[in-house]
Amino acid sequence: MSITERVSELEEQFKINNYYGDKSRGIYNYKRGSIPIMVSAPHSVKQIRNNNVKAADVGTGGIAIVLHELTDCHVIYRTFTANGDANRDLNCNYKRELVKKLAKNNIKYLIDLHGMRRDRPHDIDVGTLNGLTTDWITDNLIIDKFTTHGIKDVRFNYLFDGTPRGTVTRTVYQQLGIICFQLELNERYRNPEEEENMIAIINSLKYLILYLLF
Repeated sequence: MSITERVSELEEQFKINNYYGDKSRGIYNYKRGSIPIMVSAPHSVKQIRNNNVKAADVGTGGIAIVLHELTDCHVIYRTFTANGDANRDLNCNYKRELVKKLAKNNIKYLIDLHGMRRDRPHDIDVGTLNGLTTDWITDNLIIDKFTTHGIKDVRFNYLFDGTPRGTVTRTVYQQLGIICFQLELNERYRNPEEEENMIAIINSLKYLILYLLF
């Protein structure tokens, strides 16, 4: 099975009920890893924000789990919409569990995966609370791993900086102070049918995770 086929297979669990997910699974799932890095996918299913349904960031759940399988990083992802948005709600079981797992496992880095529309002008938007949540070494590593795999237009805090109250990145940084960042992936890199693009994004993220360990 190819890596893109594996992402498609994993993504089926999020597609249930038109991307509202499976209520019987609870609202999130966590898989333990062996390295001090966590990947989060809070928008793997649809969200409810201000009483409005927002589309899922399709592909982020499957990509997050594949990264766990490739690197043995920790991973947490939303499995059911329920009534909230894990990247905005101040009272949020997803973020409470995330912070608990980060602290318990002495996690050093959090990568929070999101998706932006295909018509956005850039490939990747890295949200760091305008430079607060990362350092120059991490920023350079992010740029290097994406550009090495052909993903050239990587911008920091361009449209999505992670600063609104209730974001995963802001919450984790305020509570734990670890290096964390929000990664907005353009839709063209989250579609398994665009195989070359998806392979590029997975390899970029895989090697980013592995190099963060050094």
